[in-house]
Amino acid sequence: TGTSTGGLGPAILLEIGKLHDDLKLLENQRGPGIDHGKGVAPKSRRIVLGVISRFAIVASTGHGISQEDQQSVQAMLKEKFLSPVSAIASSKQITAVGGDAERMFRLCEATFDLASFSPELVSSLFASVEESADTDSTRIECMQMLVEGGLSGYSRLSTESSETEDQIIRQWGRLRGALVSLIRSSAHPGLPPLAVEAVVAWINAENHAIAIQCQAGPEAASSLFNESVIGEETLSA
Repeated sequence: TGTSTGGLGPAILLEIGKLHDDLKLLENQRGPGIDHGKGVAPKSRRIVLGVISRFAIVASTGHGISQEDQQSVQAMLKEKFLSPVSAIASSKQITAVGGDAERMFRLCEATFDLASFSPELVSSLFASVEESADTDSTRIECMQMLVEGGLSGYSRLSTESSETEDQIIRQWGRLRGALVSLIRSSAHPGLPPLAVEAVVAWINAENHAIAIQCQAGPEAASSLFNESVIGEETLSA
C-alpha cells in the first residue's frame, strides 16, 4: 500500500523502475559524455535510481504488501543493482570504440550508479567471503576492477603531455571521484573493512606518485597532479 512505503506503492515503484531504464537507454544512445539531447543528465537519472533503491528496500519488507509484490520489487532492485556491478566486472573484456578513455568513462559511470544505491546494498559489495552468503564471482570481479581502476591512474604519471593520454587521465580523475562517492555510500554506519583496505591501497599509490612527482622538481609539469584531474570540482563530475 502507499502508506507502508512512505507514499510509493509497489506498482508505482515498478513504473519508476521502467522510467529509469528508459532514461538509461537514452543516455547510452547519446554517447559518452554527451548530456544534451533526449533524456536527462546522468546526475538526474541517479536521483531516480536512489529513490528506487531506498523505497524498494522499504516496500520489499513492508507490512500490508502481498508476497508477490514484495518479490517483484526485490527482483527489480536486484536487477538494477547488478547491472552496474556486471558492467564493471566485464569492463576489462569490453572493446570500447573510444579506446581506453571510453572504457574508463564507462567504468566511472557505472561506479557513480553504484554509489546512488542505499548503504545497505553498497556495503554488501565490500563484504568478505566469510561475511557474505553471496559467493558470486561477478561481485568479486567488480571489486577487483574498482580497486585496480583506482590504482591505474597513478601509474600513468608523466611530466609530458599527449592528447590521448590526457583524455584517459581525465576520465580516471572522474573515476577517482566516483570511488570517493562509492566509499561514502558504503558506510552502514561504519566503513566495511574491505572498503578501508581499498582506500589504504589508493592512498599508498598516491603517496608514491607524489614522491615521484617531487623528485622531478618544482618546475616539472604533471599529467596527474593538476586541477583538471584531481581538482575539487572533479570529485563530483
